[in-house]
Amino acid sequence: MGKKSKSSSQSTSTATRTPINPEWVTSGLEGLGGKIMGLANENPRKFVAGASPLQTRAFVDAAKLKTSPRFNQAGDIFNQVAGAGANTYEAQGYDAERYDAERFNASSLLEGLDKYMSPYTGDVVNTALADYDFGAGETRANQALDEARSGAFGGSGAAITRALTEDSLTRGRGALSAGLRDTAFTRGAGLSATDAGFRNQAAAANAAAANQAAAANAAAANQAAAFRAQAANEAGRFNAGAMETALARQLSAGGALGSLGAQEGADTRANVALQGQMGAEQRAISQALAGAPISVLQALAGTYSGLPLNLLSGETMTGTQTGSSTSKSWDPMGVFSNALNAGGSAAQGASAIMTALSDRRLKTDVERIGERPDGLGVYAFRYLWSPVRHIGVMAQEVLGVKPEAVVHLPGGYMAVNYGAI
Repeated sequence: MGKKSKSSSQSTSTATRTPINPEWVTSGLEGLGGKIMGLANENPRKFVAGASPLQTRAFVDAAKLKTSPRFNQAGDIFNQVAGAGANTYEAQGYDAERYDAERFNASSLLEGLDKYMSPYTGDVVNTALADYDFGAGETRANQALDEARSGAFGGSGAAITRALTEDSLTRGRGALSAGLRDTAFTRGAGLSATDAGFRNQAAAANAAAANQAAAANAAAANQAAAFRAQAANEAGRFNAGAMETALARQLSAGGALGSLGAQEGADTRANVALQGQMGAEQRAISQALAGAPISVLQALAGTYSGLPLNLLSGETMTGTQTGSSTSKSWDPMGVFSNALNAGGSAAQGASAIMTALSDRRLKTDVERIGERPDGLGVYAFRYLWSPVRHIGVMAQEVLGVKPEAVVHLPGGYMAVNYGAI
């Protein structure tokens, strides 16, 4: 750590002090300071190892990672099976055989009535009416004869008599005709009804026989159709079952492909992870090599800071001294050691060097040469241990404008993170 001491005394003096240091101390400090400033002027990226070849390859392989094509194959199989739908079959039915029942139109007695009435009418009714008409003619003739005998042929009484006679004859003929025709209808209807009954009985027997034959034929046809439908349905069920079995096998194959794709993907990712792990080890080696300059300077600074340089340094003073005086001393190697060890890693150590040396107390020959847009002054200066002039800001000013850019280092010194301003 940087060491700082202060002492006070009362003296009055007119003295001249001249520091006395061994040459190897002065040259060693200047050389080490020059090396530290050389590191401070380097790009910090120089001390950070890039990705190792194996890491680079792992990055490339990781970017190429994708789903195994076997997943797509499995997906195609699953989609094909899902799109197949349920394997069903259309049950075969049959149209039952029907027959039209044979019917018969019952015969009416009127259908054969004329053939039974006509003979009776010709043989009986017409003969009887002819006989009646013959008798009526005789009655008219006798009545005319009687009128002639009585001489009343032209009188009104005779006319009345003739009219009554004609009326009686007409009524008698009508009554005879009606009675005879009624008898003829009754006898003819009875005969025709008997004949119609015989015809209806024969027609019913024929219709029953025809219906029985048609029913037997329809039953045989229906039995054959049912057998054919049953056979077709059994074949349909067998085919549907066979298709279900085939789909189940496809699903099993798709699952196997999916599992194989998952295993391939896991193997690929494991290989990429192993490459990344081995690449990290390679990078650690490269990082150690890149940070070697800072590590060496850390060791040197630690060595110097541990030396009792105060025992090797001195001063000469001439004259007398009274009153009070104040003297200050500082340990530059402690500052260097703190700066080099503040970050931990090589890159962080280089950044710490760059910021630690921004403290105003470590600079001399300071001259303001400009101003930044944010109001911070830009100065030219030398470090206490080096004749080389540098340009930069003062940590004390940055603390008042952008305190977040100021880093407080061990030993009380302030640093500026130039990347934050």
